[in-house]
Amino acid sequence: MTLPDSPAVLLAGVADEAPALLVIDQLDAVSTYNGRMSDAYEAVEDVLAQLVVAPNVKVLLVARTIDIDNDRRLSDLVADRARTVRFSLRVLDVEQVRAVLSASGTDPDGLGSVTLELLRTPLHLSVFSRLSSSARAASYRTLQELYVRYTDERREEIERQVAALDWRGITGTLCASMSERETLGPARS
Repeated sequence: MTLPDSPAVLLAGVADEAPALLVIDQLDAVSTYNGRMSDAYEAVEDVLAQLVVAPNVKVLLVARTIDIDNDRRLSDLVADRARTVRFSLRVLDVEQVRAVLSASGTDPDGLGSVTLELLRTPLHLSVFSRLSSSARAASYRTLQELYVRYTDERREEIERQVAALDWRGITGTLCASMSERETLGPARS
């Protein structure tokens, strides 16, 4: 991000002893469980260590339960009851989902019980809420159907913004490069 210092140090400085919140989302991306970028966990440790001298800055770490349960480092973070409070997201009840849908202008009665059940998971409801109004009027029998629709709409939106792209060529080249290097990070010369 070409920041002059660590986000933690900068936030502590900008907050000037006032309450502040640093959000580290998708901590599971550095988990040993899913194997994506586990070496980058050291950067998270560094940020947390830098904030020891800034008690006004709270940290919100967001990770999947499966990663917390299967990565000793993440489990240890959660186990530190003196510094950590764990908030688990649960599935919403159907009436909560119906209320969110109604408030956003979507008729929950037109979606069917299977779609409503899929949307009880907060992430799925969030993805659904990003769909076009016509896509929010459709029923989805599976999570895959919902995500395919979401992906298609995002791709179409990007194509409108940057003209038509050769998605197969781009993703094919990218996948071949990642397979060759066995890494998800930027290519190094």
